[in-house]
Amino acid sequence: KHGLWTATGFKRDLLASVSACLQEDTRIRPPSEPHPVENTLLFLPEYAVGELLLEPNMSDKGDTRKELWFGRVWELRELLRVQHDEYLARVNRGKPEPGLTAADVQALDAMLKDPKKKSLLTKLCARWKGTAVRRRNSLRVLNRLKYSYLRGTVIYAHGSGGCSWDNFRICRMMARMGMLVIAPDGFAYPKNTDLGKMRHKDVQPLKRATDEVDYWADDLVYSSGADGSHTYSTKADSVLDNPDKFRDLYERCYQMRRRELHWTIEKLPRWIRTQGFFIGGTSEGAMTVSRFDDGRYGHQVLGRFINSFSIEYCYFTPKQEDAQIGGNKDVPTLNIIGTKDEYFGGADSVAALVQADKERGFGDVKLDGHGFDMMMEQELGTGLVCYMEGGKHGPCPSHDNFLRRLFQTFFTRPRDIWRIADIWANDERTMGWLEVKKQRTRGQKLTLVQVPVMDHSKLTLEELDKLHSAKWLGCWSSALLNSVQRSCPSAYGNSSINTARCFVKLKFKDGRSSVHQMTSFGVDMGEAALDLLQSLEEDLQIEIIEQFDIQGCPGSSPGDFILRQPTSTAMSVPATADQELEHKEITKAASSLSQCTTLAGDSSPGELSPEILTIKPDVENALEQPDCHAISIWTRKSIGVVIGGFLLAFLTAICSAVTYGFFLGYMGLDSYVMSSITQLMKLPQVLLLPFGFLTDCCPIRGNHRKPYFLLSWCLAGCALLAMSLRPLPAPFYCQNEDGSYNFLVPPCNPNIHTEKNWYVFWMFILTAGIQLGITAGEGLLLEYSQREPAERRGQIKAEMTMVSTGGALAASVVVGVFMNSKAYLGTFDWGLSFSGLMALCFVLVVFMIPLSVCCVLELPKPRQRVDRISCAAHVKSSWELVQKNTFSNLLFFAFLVQLLFSITTTAGPMVKSRWAEVKVLQQQTFGIVGLAFMMLATWIYKVCLLQTSWRKAIFVAIVTINVFDAIPTFLTIFGVVRNQYFYLGEDILGCIPMAGLQLVSNLMIIELAEPGREGLCYGLIGTFQSSSTPFGAVVSNQIFGLFNPKLSKLENYVADTSTFRSTVAWSYVLTYSSSFVALFLLPMIPFQKEDAQRRKKESGSSSARATLVIVIPTICLIYGIIVLLLTSQEETACLQWIGGQGCES
Repeated sequence: KHGLWTATGFKRDLLASVSACLQEDTRIRPPSEPHPVENTLLFLPEYAVGELLLEPNMSDKGDTRKELWFGRVWELRELLRVQHDEYLARVNRGKPEPGLTAADVQALDAMLKDPKKKSLLTKLCARWKGTAVRRRNSLRVLNRLKYSYLRGTVIYAHGSGGCSWDNFRICRMMARMGMLVIAPDGFAYPKNTDLGKMRHKDVQPLKRATDEVDYWADDLVYSSGADGSHTYSTKADSVLDNPDKFRDLYERCYQMRRRELHWTIEKLPRWIRTQGFFIGGTSEGAMTVSRFDDGRYGHQVLGRFINSFSIEYCYFTPKQEDAQIGGNKDVPTLNIIGTKDEYFGGADSVAALVQADKERGFGDVKLDGHGFDMMMEQELGTGLVCYMEGGKHGPCPSHDNFLRRLFQTFFTRPRDIWRIADIWANDERTMGWLEVKKQRTRGQKLTLVQVPVMDHSKLTLEELDKLHSAKWLGCWSSALLNSVQRSCPSAYGNSSINTARCFVKLKFKDGRSSVHQMTSFGVDMGEAALDLLQSLEEDLQIEIIEQFDIQGCPGSSPGDFILRQPTSTAMSVPATADQELEHKEITKAASSLSQCTTLAGDSSPGELSPEILTIKPDVENALEQPDCHAISIWTRKSIGVVIGGFLLAFLTAICSAVTYGFFLGYMGLDSYVMSSITQLMKLPQVLLLPFGFLTDCCPIRGNHRKPYFLLSWCLAGCALLAMSLRPLPAPFYCQNEDGSYNFLVPPCNPNIHTEKNWYVFWMFILTAGIQLGITAGEGLLLEYSQREPAERRGQIKAEMTMVSTGGALAASVVVGVFMNSKAYLGTFDWGLSFSGLMALCFVLVVFMIPLSVCCVLELPKPRQRVDRISCAAHVKSSWELVQKNTFSNLLFFAFLVQLLFSITTTAGPMVKSRWAEVKVLQQQTFGIVGLAFMMLATWIYKVCLLQTSWRKAIFVAIVTINVFDAIPTFLTIFGVVRNQYFYLGEDILGCIPMAGLQLVSNLMIIELAEPGREGLCYGLIGTFQSSSTPFGAVVSNQIFGLFNPKLSKLENYVADTSTFRSTVAWSYVLTYSSSFVALFLLPMIPFQKEDAQRRKKESGSSSARATLVIVIPTICLIYGIIVLLLTSQEETACLQWIGGQGCES
């Protein structure tokens, strides 16, 4: 048998016999009730056709002969049956007809009379019949292709109109690449069956070898229109009129197509499933592939491609979760879609029209028209999105050759498809075919490329390669210019030289033509170029219309010329005005063969003058922001951010200012207890990271910052309302007749300490609302700042720092004037109570709510979706951010510096109130002046020092702050000068370097923040800074609690002994020393903006360092919170190890 099959003559005769049979259509018997598998379409490559001894009935685009075959499973099975019958006829020629003899019939009848034997024979027949049915319901017919050197297998899902138009073209181009294409046909079911009632089209008979199968034919599969309950032609008005009906229809279609894919895959031969296969689809089939759960098939799925579907929440996906990729996230995924897709494009499509309807529409708030964002959000392992300019719902007419190159790369290297730009960069034929717009390389391997408009889809790849062979002429342009200047300087210096030209007219097979002009120079390569053009003339019907000889240049020969690149716009030597005009004319008519396209009337970059090309927008150096333009915070649309920042700073200063008069004076708390509860009130500052997560990954009605900015005012308003309505208890100390406190008698209301926790709780809620507003506002400011040009970047932040300083200044005025009564350690006989101050703040917050709605501008995001980004995705994003060495250094620097600054002596409040005798009015007055100086210092830094080294600025700030603070402090401690005005003078001087320190910290955040993750970056840094403060307070209490005499005892300050003065002085020495240690951490931060951007791009990543950066602050934070809680409770505040005086005493 093997010899018969390999005999050339036998093959030829058998093929001729099958061909004759096919011509007559007499022995090809269609099944009476075809199984779904039997109507599956097959597209067989050349090797498979040869292996099965089929007569090819299909060619690819531009092929001169047919080498491929397409048909249905039952048709292939029938052809193989005909082959087998022909084989048996040849083998049994001259032999008696096989059959039962009379003796055989009698023996069989005798066996059937035996009930036991009859039962066994019946079972045998049933088993045999069952095997035949199972084989008929499978794709075992493909087993013969196991050793036919196939490149691979593709399971293809057609669109809602069946396997016609681009569906058929894509299948045949894949077959031409050597792929076996299996395409279930949902329209080929008999009309009288249940599936046929859902969808049906009359099918065309099997194509013969002589039938016309033009590549650009619309339909080669069906002979009628679509009919059935599951057919549709989508229009936006229809969907909007009855959205529930179409949601249900699309979902039922998906369920039908999903089962179709599962059924087909389960029927695949074992060898195909072992080798693996690709799945792909177009339009409705692409939506099915996108949602298809292929997890059960594991590594059998080598890749998936989704053509003409955007993988977004739109009218075609009934629910938001239906827009997600339903299969294995590790499968390489290719998304192909055109910018002008009529159904799923980002603009002017059915999806866009349905989404735009505010009452009845649905879909993503911002339709991108492609699936890159969805791939990122679902943490897809490997993916490529090809966004084709001008491509419609059927991309073949506009980008057919691009699809061929793309599929070749995808089927060969699916895991590397995200690197397509690097892969194609090695092939001159594909250079310029795509442009990378977005790319993610850490963890996920995702790329978004934009494919330009292409005019060569009608050409075959062979013709395109021949056309491309002219490119080498254009590639020599820049190199030859220097050669021309040396060999023929007069060509540039003498305006009378007659520059030769060669006009070339290209005629393409579809009737289009394009005239190109080539410029000639005196270079000895003209004959070679002419020979090349003449060879192209024969293959591509190029007609050389006219040619001139070069005059006036020695060494030249007739026909010397090169192709001028259309992007060449400037000469390297001076030229006269006439020559410049000549040059522009040449450039305008230059050939674009090097781009494998023809000029169609649109302006190319080469037509622009050098002056125009050198014009750059002012914001070109902005930090990689789309639609980048500078933002002003002083317009009506954004003024709410400014006023909100002012009020947030006002409330923050109020929370800090009231602790001195209310908790230390009115409630009579010990200094170390007041320090502890103050840190507990500020604990929400640690929530900057979760708040940053919230604003980044949980948009409300499509906005990431503005809703949370509004929510912060509601939260703060609730806390202020609660504190303003609660009646105040009597103060801790007994009061004299003038309202001042008598510290020498026992307290009149010691039970007030039990109520402090109620106020701490609501101050905690108020601080939480403030921090949420700060996070949302800082996220907006970072987005604004990143759109500033490099030379001005930081001005918005400097302006907002001045505004915030103004808010703190206003708070100082309010507290200093209206809360300066003697009950709060002031000097006035009148003033606002604590409840009254909270009521005033409540009124301001209520005013801010409508202002936030109308006057806060949130910029459009690259990603803006209705569905939420998973928390896991943002945790992973945070981890990737912390792993970057530059960012982890900044986090650790912020944590350590803040920790060192937080280690302060517990004697501070007592020195201020008892020895310097500072009152509320004087404290707030000097605070106002200090804030004014801070605003002035910020303005000076913005105008004069914005480019100053950050390390130098921080060094000067730390040294200056400590020196200015130490002088009046030590003079007050040792009794040299004890005057409240002298003591508070250092606050004014210290504000100047403090302003620079704060501004520099914010500038570093701006430079290192990741676009699209501004809230996350700010939250990470703010959380790390804030987590050190509780720990610093605890360490301060524990360290300075060891000093003797005790620093927190009131009687020690009244006694004012020299020994106690030395103890207090040494506590301040330790405080200043811890601040100076921070100077040794300066190498961890960049010098300036350029250094920050360089580090951001060049520095590596370290998981070990990131782990330390996270673990150390977390442990410190947990320890600090536990100790602070113990300090705030009456029963445990006396413990010595937390800074108390001992519970026994």
